[in-house]
Amino acid sequence: MEGLLSLATRRADWPAAIGYAERILANDRRAVERFGTPQDMHDLAGSLRNLATAYRDADDLDAAACCMHECLSIRRELVATQPAPEYVRSLGAALAFLAIVLSDQARIDEAEALFREAIELQREMVVQHGLVVDQLQCARILGNYSALLRRKGALADAMAMARDGVVLSREAHAKLDSLQSSRELSKALGSAALLLRDGGEHGEAIAVLHECLQLDGARAGLDGPNLVVDREQLSTTHYRLGRLLESTGSPDEAANHYRQCLEIDRDVVAKGVEPLRKREQTLIGTLSRLAQLAELNGGYEEAERLLRESLCIQQRHLADGGGRDAYRDVGITLGRLGDVLRSRNQLEQARDVSLECVRIARQACAAFDDPMMRRDLSIALREAGDVELLRGRLDDARMHYRECLEMRQALHREAPDAQVARRDMAVALRKLAEVERRSGDLDAATVLMAEAAAYEEIE
Repeated sequence: MEGLLSLATRRADWPAAIGYAERILANDRRAVERFGTPQDMHDLAGSLRNLATAYRDADDLDAAACCMHECLSIRRELVATQPAPEYVRSLGAALAFLAIVLSDQARIDEAEALFREAIELQREMVVQHGLVVDQLQCARILGNYSALLRRKGALADAMAMARDGVVLSREAHAKLDSLQSSRELSKALGSAALLLRDGGEHGEAIAVLHECLQLDGARAGLDGPNLVVDREQLSTTHYRLGRLLESTGSPDEAANHYRQCLEIDRDVVAKGVEPLRKREQTLIGTLSRLAQLAELNGGYEEAERLLRESLCIQQRHLADGGGRDAYRDVGITLGRLGDVLRSRNQLEQARDVSLECVRIARQACAAFDDPMMRRDLSIALREAGDVELLRGRLDDARMHYRECLEMRQALHREAPDAQVARRDMAVALRKLAEVERRSGDLDAATVLMAEAAAYEEIE
């Protein structure tokens, strides 16, 4: 049954994972009722943790918290009656995981109290036994606690915790030098790099990610059962380093890391490794960053190719029953592709793309009739008008701009005090004014521009 649970988890089939975890839990409850040994209790607590993990992955946080409270109660009872290192270690892990679940529920103070208890317990284990397993577990807890502190805005404390976690992970890896210790150190370094970036320590963050890259690259070059996991981690590190280098003014270096990331992502997706959709989302993110860098550097042909590759995946996700995010993703990529085509003066293709964007936006409005979707449609109409204006088709441009204005008038009536609604009104009016100016109706253009100026005034 444990094997089936592992496979369901790997495939992100959460209903199946929950079902298997519940069956394992029921069997362990029967063992406790029949025998009631400490080992049976230990196994029961582990089954509760596995079920809680499945519930959390399925976004059922209340059920996850309920399982973990029972798990924690059992762990405390075991340590109180028989404080063996294994039971104490398991108690620390239970405290930390419940803290994570409570953090997900925005129960920050409760989560922080549990993290502090877990860290104190685990530090004592490191002092008493000095085992690698305790160093690694303490490092993991410190990393998770640093994420909570970052969320609270306590960035300096978060960075201190993350640095402590890196020190422990480095010590453990120096002793063990295994694939597992390498993965743990890589994870600690990656988390620390994000915090250092947020704290403005860009040089240190880049150095940390380069260290991470060496570890990931060494693991990804080895054959083994976790080859895909290690290659994905290498891809993630390349992506993070690319983002950091891009933000600090090194676009060429950033693009190099994005390309290496893209090569890995394409290979993993081509192998059809489950969960495929999650891996394709990673690929889409990399394609997007590379396309943006290419566009900024005048590489419009490359940007178009990358955006079309991304669009192909996103359209398949939408056809497979994607929700509002799938509609918006397709619309955004179509909009970006249209911009690139206009920059290349491929106006006929840009027109086709803009009309497809309008069609998708209309479908989204029909499926999810809310202000965000209606505003997306108004943007698509405005961009379709922009293309027709460039083509010199003033009547077609006017038609799109007028529908855009009608939608924005309705949105403004719903939220008359919203600044974004006022700005959107001003843009739509200016667009129509430009059409009238080019048509030679300067009076109409003047009236529209005056109305746009009134919306631009801050009340």
